[in-house]
This record gives sequence, structure tokens and C-alpha cells, in this order.
Amino acid sequence: MFDVPILIIFYNRSSTLVKVLQKVKKINPKKIYFFCDGPKNDKDSQLVDSARKSVDKFFFSKNCTVKKKYLIQNKGLRNGVISAIDWFFSQEEKGIILEDDCVPNESFFTYCKENLLYHKNNMKVMNIGGLNLVEQLYEKNFYPKSYSYFFTKSPMIWGWATWKNRWEKFDKSMKGWNSIYKSKKKRLIYFSDHYSNKFYPDRIQSVKEGKDSSWAYTWDYTLRINHGLNITPKKNLVKNIGINNKSTHNNPAYEIFSNLKTNNFNIKKHNSIFLSNIKHDALLAKLFSRKTFSQQVYHI
Repeated sequence: MFDVPILIIFYNRSSTLVKVLQKVKKINPKKIYFFCDGPKNDKDSQLVDSARKSVDKFFFSKNCTVKKKYLIQNKGLRNGVISAIDWFFSQEEKGIILEDDCVPNESFFTYCKENLLYHKNNMKVMNIGGLNLVEQLYEKNFYPKSYSYFFTKSPMIWGWATWKNRWEKFDKSMKGWNSIYKSKKKRLIYFSDHYSNKFYPDRIQSVKEGKDSSWAYTWDYTLRINHGLNITPKKNLVKNIGINNKSTHNNPAYEIFSNLKTNNFNIKKHNSIFLSNIKHDALLAKLFSRKTFSQQVYHI
């Protein structure tokens, strides 16, 4: 049995959720957690109920421990995801986190497990991401040729893993952000390339002001202020299948992500160069900061 605990966060999309469950079932998990936020309204209530029933009737091995937390009241995207991860790590020391539209290659799980073990005591490594957008969209890869993965500043959270003692650093209120945002000098410490400096600070500020419901930019902020690193595999391992008309992020700008492919992947050599790959960071931020993308997604 696969012995790393897995958390699946879902809401109201049974069709995508079932595809994620089918992938998870193949690895024969030993322990799996399910978290579902409460419905926003009566219309959502039926969809949420259907998604919960999909989980309830899905059969895992009799030796698999299944834990569920289904909320009655709706917390919203940001608070719901944070609550889910808090709950998960109140009971586990490490784990893999998937949302209901992120379908991983089966090798994603062993990739996460090996890195969770290998980097357990290196607090600089805070996030193990399965996503490599640059490799997929630009057919470029900046990993050192002898290593199987490289490090970046921004955490990739379409299928990821971390440890309890890293998640405990999550700073929901982002109390130190204002002084960073107002200082060009401080911003350059945390956003060293032009495109990262152009894109991420404004997104984090938007979350700070309550204009953006993202939890992910707060996690991004947390990694940066702790000088933490995200692991990016040299080949993409996760595909988001929720980018469609029913998606929370229903927007034409996301269509570039709809044809991502996943790869079989094995770690042949761990990376011992604990530095962020600046070229990759810049190209990823350049993708996000394109005028057409930022206008359509963030209405700026």
C-alpha cells in the first residue's frame, strides 16, 4: 500500500472528482482524507451533495483508512482550502494534497514520497510541486542536466506535497507584507527578477486587501519570507481538467493550460544545489504577467 497520507479537497464537481479518485485508487492508498466545503446556496447544495455521494460510494481497499470532513456552512475558496489543510496536518506530519480537478500521473505519488523523505530535515525545501508549466508551454527546461528536478521560488499547487512543520509557517494575515510592498529595496530581495517583481507583489497585495480570494498567494508569500523553495520536476506530472465553462476560474485566459500532458517520471538523482532557478522563475512570471492574461484573469 502507498503509505503517504493524501488529502483530496473537493466541492461541487463530481465528473472531475471521479477521475482524480480513479488515479488515487491505482496506487492503493493506506490513508486518505476528504474535505468538502459547505454549499453556497440551494443550487450549489445539489451539486455538493452529488459530489459527496461520489466519494461515499467510491470503493477503496478495505485496508485503506478514510477520513471525511464535510462542512455545513460555506467558508469560501480561501478559508475552505486553508481549513482543509489545517485539519489534515492536525493529524499528519506530511502528506500529498490534490484538488478535485488536478489529475496526476501515477509517478507523481512516488515522486512526492521520495522527496518528502529525502528533504524531511531540510527546512529550506517547503513545497513539492508536480507541475511544470514552462516545460509544457514553452518546451524549455532549466534543470541542471544531472538532476531530476530543480528549485523555484513560487510553490506549484496543482498537485503538491509538504510537511506539517512547513505548513505551520503559513501566515494567513501576511502581517509583514505591507513593509515589503512599500519598499522597492525589500521587494527585490523576495522578487529578484523583473517579471516576478512585476506580477507577484500586486497579486499578494490584492489578497491582503481582500480583493482576491486566493489562498495560494499567501502560501507563495510564506515561502518567500522564509526563503523557502519549491521543487519542480523536469517533466510535468499533473493536468488540470477543471478549466472549462463550469470552472471556478472560468476564463479564456486559462485555455493555455487545458492541454497539459503528464509524463511517467522517476527521480534518478536528487538536486543538491539549493538555489532558485532564476531563469525559470522569470519565464513563469512572464507568462502570468502578460497583459492579455492578467487583464482577463485579474481584471487589471
